[in-house]
Amino acid sequence: MRTFLLLTLIFALGGVILPADSQAASVYRWTDENGTVHFGERPPEGSNAVLVNTTNTTHGVTGTQPKEPASRPNADSEDDEPFEEELSAADKSRRDRAERQAKAREEQEQIDLNCAAMRSQLAWAEPNPRVMVQDKKTGEVRRMDDSERLDLVNEAKTYIAENCD
Repeated sequence: MRTFLLLTLIFALGGVILPADSQAASVYRWTDENGTVHFGERPPEGSNAVLVNTTNTTHGVTGTQPKEPASRPNADSEDDEPFEEELSAADKSRRDRAERQAKAREEQEQIDLNCAAMRSQLAWAEPNPRVMVQDKKTGEVRRMDDSERLDLVNEAKTYIAENCD
């Protein structure tokens, strides 16, 4: 008997609570002539209102037009432009940020490659007093003198100290 009463209570409460979510009011977003953004259940007539997605709280505005659009007597008026400029500025900002991040990643990859090359050069040139190199002009293999070798080692150490972790 207790189980029956408990199940009846659960179904009764479920029938009251669940429909409340499905009957949620529509929320609209619009910008007034002063550039102030407003939210409400009924947008004023003549506004460029956008239906707000209230079920997905992570993104907010759906970008879709309302199911029952507000009347727009002057569809070609200048009131429509501030919202469009606002969206295009946000899109431009996102694109610029993505480009800067991609460029920074490329630069960091190049720095990492240079760091690896300098560490390799340092490991090769520092412990060996007799370093053999190929002359760029003639193509002949020759021994690097100590001043050249020390310059190469110092160059590698300086680069590593300034650019590498």
